[in-house]
Amino acid sequence: MNSESKSAPVHQFHAICEAEDYKCARDGIGPVADFEWFAIDEPGHAGVFADGGTTWIPDRFFLGYDRYVSLREALGSLPVIATPVFEPRAEMRDPQGIIAAWASKGFFCYDWPVEESPNANPNRPYRLVCRPSLPLALRALGGQCREYLELMRLHTVIFERDSHVLITRNT
Repeated sequence: MNSESKSAPVHQFHAICEAEDYKCARDGIGPVADFEWFAIDEPGHAGVFADGGTTWIPDRFFLGYDRYVSLREALGSLPVIATPVFEPRAEMRDPQGIIAAWASKGFFCYDWPVEESPNANPNRPYRLVCRPSLPLALRALGGQCREYLELMRLHTVIFERDSHVLITRNT
């Protein structure tokens, strides 16, 4: 990782989605732009999921576009606390350094395998592509970030253990 990516906020690497992308993701319309959403696992570690523009995002995530933008900006501005540890063959999925940037902030990073086909069955699991050397814990976050992510707790998932996570609209 170069020194620029160590200090730059994630939102400098990846433009925040347009309101139309948010609406399409919320309504299950695809394929569209890759959409990032956030959750915590049972122990309270942070994760970021990229949906490939074609798969499920839990309905409870969609609490309004303005709240999403605020959350993404706040999380993207968190300091670097970890070293990204890519899964085998996964680093090639990160040519812009977006995944590494999230992992360096302590997020477990999951991606949906679009390479199998943009029209593939959305009922396949997200795959872990990068883990942080030091996970970000929910208790380290304040205020609105903590409240929002608590709503997105995946009760049966432990990121450190689960390399595949199946998500449905009702997860």
